[in-house]
Amino acid sequence: MVALPVIGIGQGGGAEVQGEVHKVLLPTLAEAARAYGVDVTLD
Repeated sequence: MVALPVIGIGQGGGAEVQGEVHKVLLPTLAEAARAYGVDVTLD
């Protein structure tokens, strides 16, 4: 399992683009998880 913080949102100054970050991040992480045979969790 790989645990990752969600960076660039909220108090990091990216609150206005939070949804956009997730739209790109989630599919990319899912593809990487499948490719490497791991589970991913976001914190």
